Amino acid sequence: MVRVKASELKKGIETVLCKGKWAVGQGIKNQIIGNEIVIDTDDDNMNIYNANGGTFVWYKMSYQGDTIPRITVEADKLNKYIRSGGIVTLSNNDGILTISRTTGSSAKMPILDRHPHLESILRTKLSLSGNFEKKEGMVISNKTTLRTVVQLDSSKFCEALKLCESVNSGIYTINIDKGNLTISSEKDREMYSESISVEHNSNATVRYTGPFHKFFKGTLKIATNDNNPVLFKTDNIIILRAPRLEA
Repeated sequence: MVRVKASELKKGIETVLCKGKWAVGQGIKNQIIGNEIVIDTDDDNMNIYNANGGTFVWYKMSYQGDTIPRITVEADKLNKYIRSGGIVTLSNNDGILTISRTTGSSAKMPILDRHPHLESILRTKLSLSGNFEKKEGMVISNKTTLRTVVQLDSSKFCEALKLCESVNSGIYTINIDKGNLTISSEKDREMYSESISVEHNSNATVRYTGPFHKFFKGTLKIATNDNNPVLFKTDNIIILRAPRLEA
């Protein structure tokens, strides 16, 4: 049984769903990563995860109470029973998740057998746990270290991405070079580009899709290599996204 702030739980669910504009094929769709989410606890945090074939998202939040084993639930069902204010208690019993409040209200919903991308979630979580930030870069696997790393105020990144999003391509290019992080997007001869001054140890260019900027607050770290996965990290969010390669 764990107790969490309802508002924080809703924010965590929204983050791992990543609802927004995604480039799909030659078009753009408003969609989510997937409706199944994974929840577990460790000594420090309650963790919410989601993933599909190209994206991994990990949201960390504080909790009180005992730890709970890893569970998979449907996000839309859980979300509809969480009001914005107060404290929510989550308890797992015989494959049923109970969501209750001190006001006396409660709801029950079934726990799913497994997440469709559970192996990817567990493997990526293991790689990104502990001290994966090294002097040479962000170590995301035994084979891959993202060596171009920058740090900036997430509000600057978010403001730039909002305008890039207005281009309506759903594809964003990050170029790190000559002391600048340049974010751009283009479609049908329409283009927006904005540069932010940063310190960096090497240069890189990567293209990706995903509305991740909507969920960042505070200090943001971005790590990548040329045409490699791009990692976004704040105090409580880690997102790893595969690159979008030229056809």
